[in-house]
Amino acid sequence: MPKVFVWPNVRAFAILAVVFLVGAFVVVNAQSANFDMKLSTPAVTVDENGRTIVTMMASGDLPGAFTLALNTNPDGTVSGGEWALIVSHTVVIQDPGPVEPGGDPDGQREFLVQKGVLKGTVDSGTVHWNQDGSVTSITGVSLSVTGGTQEYEPATGGSGSANGYFLTDRDNADGTLALTF
Repeated sequence: MPKVFVWPNVRAFAILAVVFLVGAFVVVNAQSANFDMKLSTPAVTVDENGRTIVTMMASGDLPGAFTLALNTNPDGTVSGGEWALIVSHTVVIQDPGPVEPGGDPDGQREFLVQKGVLKGTVDSGTVHWNQDGSVTSITGVSLSVTGGTQEYEPATGGSGSANGYFLTDRDNADGTLALTF
């Protein structure tokens, strides 16, 4: 019986397998991900250009400080603006080492984790005011992701939405932020 040389078939199979795996890797990494956050602790001001500035703390998938700069019409509709999310939080770890003078006696230390900034434009939404002109809520705020820094530098496109309620009551205010990029 003659010997069959199968090396070229194995090589072709291996090349096809590598091409398939690389293609699958690119497709998986090209897909966008969804991130959901809760918003709290609002601060609302008006800047020198008349824009409504809303800053809230974000917790959840991307914890940090979320800021909206909203251009509003007299009826409360949002006609544009910009936003940024600084993704930064602290991590508490147990440190079995000796306590430094003035240090935390329970052996815990906090470290700041700075992951980067996401930013973009505001496309639409509504700002609601009470009779004294204070902003009570923001609803249906549509966001576009236009860029990022550090870990989020690849985020050059995407979308999102934001809502904030009871903004005049710092302790009981809440809201949501959803981003896809």
